[in-house]
Amino acid sequence: MVDNGLGRDIWTLKAQQITNVLHLCFAGEIFYVLGLGISKISILCFYLRVFPSKDFRRLIYAVMGLSVAYTIAFFFATSLQCIPISLAWDQWDGLHQGRCNNIHLQGWIAAAINIALDALVMALPLKHLARLNMNLKRKLMVMSMFSVGIIVILISALRLYSLFHFANSTNIT
Repeated sequence: MVDNGLGRDIWTLKAQQITNVLHLCFAGEIFYVLGLGISKISILCFYLRVFPSKDFRRLIYAVMGLSVAYTIAFFFATSLQCIPISLAWDQWDGLHQGRCNNIHLQGWIAAAINIALDALVMALPLKHLARLNMNLKRKLMVMSMFSVGIIVILISALRLYSLFHFANSTNIT
């Protein structure tokens, strides 16, 4: 992407470079959405192996269903953000016909749902971990180990700032 001008002023790039950057960004968006969903589902599968309680397993399956629904919905929303699909990387020049979703709004909605799902996935085991039969210090250490996901939530919240900045930029590269 750097070879095609990512990080440089858009006005210094050739038309093909801009199209290439946008094409690669489009592919990156799709892989990002899939990666988010798959990582959540893999953590939930880990919970299924660790926690045997039937009620808790039902809750895990419910959150897993929400994660699958989020992943599928935003995979298609991202893949079909423009009709025709190629408009996602070709619309910048104003020469192509079609329509696109408000990708900035879509990004904010996806980020908000993702943060909520991350918080839910991270909070799920804490109640069960608090009931472990061990001293308080060890219990807190185990709970903090499972709570490392707070960093992911904080970074996701910081990412919202970059989404806001990108939405107001006329220099997309």
